[in-house]
Amino acid sequence: MTVRRAAATAAAALALAAPAGCDPKSSEPTPAPVPVPAVKAAPVAGAPAEAPVVEAPAVDAPAPGAAPRRFGDAMAEVGRRFERAGRAVIAGRWDLADYDLGELGEVFDDDLRHAARPEDVPSDPQPAIAEFAATALPRLQAAVRAHDRAGYDAAVAAAAQACNACHEASAKAFIVVPSATGAAVPELSPVADE
Repeated sequence: MTVRRAAATAAAALALAAPAGCDPKSSEPTPAPVPVPAVKAAPVAGAPAEAPVVEAPAVDAPAPGAAPRRFGDAMAEVGRRFERAGRAVIAGRWDLADYDLGELGEVFDDDLRHAARPEDVPSDPQPAIAEFAATALPRLQAAVRAHDRAGYDAAVAAAAQACNACHEASAKAFIVVPSATGAAVPELSPVADE
């Protein structure tokens, strides 16, 4: 279970423990809960057999009627996690890099897949998003899991090229992803006077 899903499961368990119509963190009334399919958590290793198992709502898709995450917000998280994974690789913190790449995968699978295309983007970015998730992300993850710095650097360069091609097709060429591992995303070095 990923951290995001674990946090959602914990929050759902808190909500289930609160009296009906109350926010567990305050005494203010809350709107009626939205019914969502429940998932049963696996028993915790070492827990007694009679330990209760909490059921929590599934979190793979936005709740019915809820607005999906904004595309730009999700892309900002992509840039932050891409940069931090690279910085973790430079520091030899392979577990942190693997974690951030896993979270990056969740943003692609859970958020960008459901986000509406911004009105100022002339072409559908979903094919490029799916291609990145299917090719560039697994290359980055494989290099991290092998503790292969040279392989990671090559995967970063290829990923940056894919990102920049998508940004150009989306009329956002000014958002430049650098091809150097761990460099700030987006590129923010000063531009020459025009």
